[in-house]
Amino acid sequence: MPEIEDRFNEAQSGVTKAVPDNVLKTNTVYSDSYYTPGGMGGASQGGMQVSTASYVTVEDVYDILSELSVADQGLLAMEMFISVPGAYSDYEDIFNEDGSLNQVEYVGALSKTFTLAGQAAAIDNPYFVDILTRESLASLSREEIKTLFDNRVAEIKESEKEAPRVIRYIDPAALNGMLKETYRGSIGRAPTAAEMQAFVKHIHGLQASNPDMQLSPGAQAMDFAAQQNPEEAKAMEYVNAGRTILSALGMGARQ
Repeated sequence: MPEIEDRFNEAQSGVTKAVPDNVLKTNTVYSDSYYTPGGMGGASQGGMQVSTASYVTVEDVYDILSELSVADQGLLAMEMFISVPGAYSDYEDIFNEDGSLNQVEYVGALSKTFTLAGQAAAIDNPYFVDILTRESLASLSREEIKTLFDNRVAEIKESEKEAPRVIRYIDPAALNGMLKETYRGSIGRAPTAAEMQAFVKHIHGLQASNPDMQLSPGAQAMDFAAQQNPEEAKAMEYVNAGRTILSALGMGARQ
C-alpha cells in the first residue's frame, strides 16, 4: 500500500526537520509506526519508532509573557524570587509601596532568568524556561508559590532581627580634632584630655543608642563645649563680641 508507506515516510521526516533559531527547550515525542508493504513475497509487517520534535524559542516565551495578566506577572515575580538565583536582590524590590508590581525590577528579573534559561538549554535543562512559560505551574500551584514566597520573606525578616547591628563609630581622632577647633573658637582654649575623652564617649553613645540617627559632629561639639563650660563660653561670647565691634570701627589688632 503505497499510501501507507508515504505516511510512514512523512512521519519519519519529522526527525530531520530544521531546528529553529533561539531554541530554549525541545519537546520530543516518541511513537511506534507500523505499515504493511505489498510485494511478490506476500504481505509482511514492518515497524519503526518515530520521534517528533517541537520547540520552545525565545520568541515563544516573549509571546507568553506578553499575555500575562497583572496578577500573573506578580505570581511570576514571586516564583522568580524563590526559584531563580539572583533574579531579585531583595524581596522589597518586587512590589511598590502601593502593592503594584515594580516593573523596572520585574524586567531585570526576567532578563536574568532568560540568561539562565539560555545557559541551561545547552545541557537540555528546561527548569528556567518552564518558569518563564509557566509550565512550572503543573508541579507548583499558585497557592504553593504564594505560600513559599511568604515563608521566605518571613525567614528573611526573622534573620534580620537576629543579625547583630553593625555600628560604624566615628574616628576618635577626628572627633578630638573637631572639639579642639570648637573650643578655640567658643571657649578660648584647647580641651583637656578628660574633656576629649568625654566627648568621644558622648558621640559614640549617641551612635550606639540611635544607629539610624544622622549625627552632626560639629553641632554636637558646640553643644558639648557650651554645656561643659557655661561660664567660659559666656565670657568668650563677650570677647568675640568686643572683637567684632573693634573690627567694625577699624580698631582691630594689626598684623
